[in-house]
Amino acid sequence: IIIQIECNMSKQMNIKKLENNVIQIDFKITNNKLNMGQLIDTSIIDIIHSVQKGEFVEEYKLSPEDETGKQSLQIVFCHLFSDIGIPQFFLNMDVHKNKDDENMILFACSKNNVVMPMEGVATSRHIKSSPIESIDVKCVFPDMHTCIFTVFIKHNTPPELLKFEPMILTMFKKTFKAVKMLIENLP
Repeated sequence: IIIQIECNMSKQMNIKKLENNVIQIDFKITNNKLNMGQLIDTSIIDIIHSVQKGEFVEEYKLSPEDETGKQSLQIVFCHLFSDIGIPQFFLNMDVHKNKDDENMILFACSKNNVVMPMEGVATSRHIKSSPIESIDVKCVFPDMHTCIFTVFIKHNTPPELLKFEPMILTMFKKTFKAVKMLIENLP
């Protein structure tokens, strides 16, 4: 059930706030020069990092896939809004990639039990685990050059930070728009 009117953030991207602190983002990327399935399968997390490094993401580390297809992802976010007392955040997740066939990949990311930020990255003394609980990314490939993304981000934001939710939505929008623009403009 949608509890907020759907916001059409652009002609090509929709963001909805659903019940139970879930944000849904839908968008499509097309590049007639690329095999989108192969690109998304091997490097979507690297692409997200490359467009956000230094702006929202300070550093990240993604482990190689194990035999079950699971990876560990560690992210240290930039210390945004430190001037108004908001802590710096980090996120540690397990990433499970499932491919049903040539037409779909699902990335299911869930917060794991690692309670410390990634080692070797300078962080604020005021750092805490991100309120993001899970991120599910469904990638459907109607043809070789197109990917339709549906992203679900579940968070458990404390009440005192909910007033900053519009800024967080803007950050997600900006991140996925940058990914879209980068991929669509790759040669």
